Amino acid sequence: MNEEKKKELLAKIENAKDMEELRNLQEELNSLKEGEKKAEEEKAKLEEERALLRKDAEGIEVKDNDAEDRSLINAKKIEKQEEEKRNME
Repeated sequence: MNEEKKKELLAKIENAKDMEELRNLQEELNSLKEGEKKAEEEKAKLEEERALLRKDAEGIEVKDNDAEDRSLINAKKIEKQEEEKRNME
């Protein structure tokens, strides 16, 4: 949660006049926490995918005469792995 949003929420909590307003703020806070959690999970998935692609790219052996063909084959392999991973999710 960014600092500005955090300060705003804390001010609202301090200035709440009744339980209903505090409950609404609790819901808002829970929503923000959930959004943060989802963002962190997405970031972790991106890092995992990046690591897999790096590993695949580092494992590519390129011969001078067929470098373009090998690149296309490996690109298709990476694309298929991504598709299979998405299907599993």
